[in-house]
Amino acid sequence: MLRHNRIAATDARRWLFSRFVRRIALVALCACGLWSAEAAAVLLASGDGTQNTTDPGWFGWQYVGEVNGLSATYLGEGWVITANHVGPGDLTLEGTVYPWIPGSEVRLRTNGSTLADLVVFAITPYPNLAPLEIRTSPPPVGEFLIMMGFGRDRGTDTSWDPNGIWPPPPDELLGWNWAGTSSKRWGTNEVASLTSGLINGTVSFYTSFDDGEVLPEAQAAGGDSGGGVFSINAGATELAGIIYAAGPTPGQPAGTALYTNLTFIARLDFYRDEIEEIRAEAVPIVTVPLSPPLWLLFSGTLAAVGAWRVRGKQPARS
Repeated sequence: MLRHNRIAATDARRWLFSRFVRRIALVALCACGLWSAEAAAVLLASGDGTQNTTDPGWFGWQYVGEVNGLSATYLGEGWVITANHVGPGDLTLEGTVYPWIPGSEVRLRTNGSTLADLVVFAITPYPNLAPLEIRTSPPPVGEFLIMMGFGRDRGTDTSWDPNGIWPPPPDELLGWNWAGTSSKRWGTNEVASLTSGLINGTVSFYTSFDDGEVLPEAQAAGGDSGGGVFSINAGATELAGIIYAAGPTPGQPAGTALYTNLTFIARLDFYRDEIEEIRAEAVPIVTVPLSPPLWLLFSGTLAAVGAWRVRGKQPARS
């Protein structure tokens, strides 16, 4: 059963973010010691956490797939985007595997000297899906979001006191352990703020995992990096961002999702022009030349057939 957090979400969020900035405790769930979203299915606070694993009928569910055991989002026209630490690879989308084209990958740039934690690559063949619309402006604070990804399911209840023996604020933080299983899942949240600086070299916004929400509140967990985040702008569904990292409280036990945690999302409105330039290019054609033995075999077969035909046309001897 859900337990309620014992601190106000807004106060906890202010405390967490200020402490987070001071101690530079971003977790980019990758092998470098940060918590990146090698997160999988987004973890939900509502219900028993097992829901939202089927197509809701909107917000691009069919575009979010799996690459290298983590998440990726199909842009359309044969191009895929994911977090760079996930890397390019074969895309599994709705049960079908689409091979990636080695050498097609392009690392996106934040500026002339800074690379973002984003990579775009081509697949072939590719699914018959219309190209996703990408936001052209930053999502405002409070904007409703749908988050999707492959990753860890919600496990057992847990709690953790960031103060140890010291008195609050804040009080202990409540949440869940990550389970050992993974699923594709969607959940909701809202834009808490745009980041004032770069996180992992990436222009971003973030969400906060808050208690007491009516809708299925979502937080990135292990495996969600590369998952798509969608918004509605002027009545149209748009791809607003790509999940690439989670922000835990400094010292938080690994493999947990606690209220006040953050999810960092790359702002695709900032990278839109570069993405559209890439997407406008034709997917590279993959050619597989016949090996010499096949050519020899093919030539030998033709020669044998030709000889048979010549012999067949010769007049019978008297």
